[in-house]
Amino acid sequence: MSLFKKTPPKSAAKPCCCVVYDDLGCVSRNLFDEEFPTSSSVRASVGHTIRGVRLGVDSTIECKADGSVFATATPEIMPRCCRIAGTVESGRNKTRGKVIAGVSDLAFLPGFAGEVTVSNSGELCRLKTQVRHKCLSVVSDNAFKENHDLAVALNAVSCCPRLGVAAGVATAVDLKKIDFKQCPDYEFKSIDGRINFVHGPWSIFLESANFGKDYSLSVMRKMLVPHFTNEMIIAARLSAHAACPDLSAAKTLKDKAAAVNAALTPMGTLAVRTKLTDFSAAKIKVDSMGVVGFSFSEQLSQFAHAVFAVNVDATQLSKPNNHKFAFTLTLMH
Repeated sequence: MSLFKKTPPKSAAKPCCCVVYDDLGCVSRNLFDEEFPTSSSVRASVGHTIRGVRLGVDSTIECKADGSVFATATPEIMPRCCRIAGTVESGRNKTRGKVIAGVSDLAFLPGFAGEVTVSNSGELCRLKTQVRHKCLSVVSDNAFKENHDLAVALNAVSCCPRLGVAAGVATAVDLKKIDFKQCPDYEFKSIDGRINFVHGPWSIFLESANFGKDYSLSVMRKMLVPHFTNEMIIAARLSAHAACPDLSAAKTLKDKAAAVNAALTPMGTLAVRTKLTDFSAAKIKVDSMGVVGFSFSEQLSQFAHAVFAVNVDATQLSKPNNHKFAFTLTLMH
């Protein structure tokens, strides 16, 4: 089991490019949630290294489901152990600029990464720090907002590779109206927990969210299918809301079952991923609400990756607005 994702050499110099807490159980999370985009986008990232210093530009154009277009452009310079970048975001008649500075892979602070982002609107200042160890990782993500609120998030992950067990917890707190003269009001936004167990081809992933009110359990297995595909992954996920059903007005067994279903709101999802070739893979998932998703990913070349995705509401085939088609293209050089 790998606790942290292995990033390509280009992104290795970008500190805090991903939250370690989300890396926990990434196999099952990717199977259900990733490569099923709901908006079409094109991302291009080009760069050139001169005497150990990389100069690059990262740009994205995204067309969302409501027809709005969101675009970003990020020129960056990455000398040894550092990254300096400026971002311009434009969408919905609003433009925002950012200046980003970060450090990572310092010789005297191994496993440490930090990043500061300054913006002219929204989140005026964001500070991310990350400390990674072989069996423990802690991420702090703090943002000072335009309305003088302070958002504080702390994520921690630990693992035991010998047992194949990893566990993580994440907390998010909002401090209201920071004026540095009086104690601010605070509000806990979330306390989430995750635990992942891997044994051979089996993987079990349990997640709780919203202060223990929402739970999801995923069971996944890898297998080989001779003469059909090199690798296939089959997984099932069950999610439910922890609530006490109101049975006071339920008289029949059918009414009681409806009350329990309304309180728990269970939903099951079955997903399958098959590796067609060394450069292409297909995914399909079906949930108990009647939504069917299909995606096909292809590594077009060494520098290009494409994903096609279709989401269909099988319960309302006559309503085209309930069906979504998306295409993403990533170009990197």
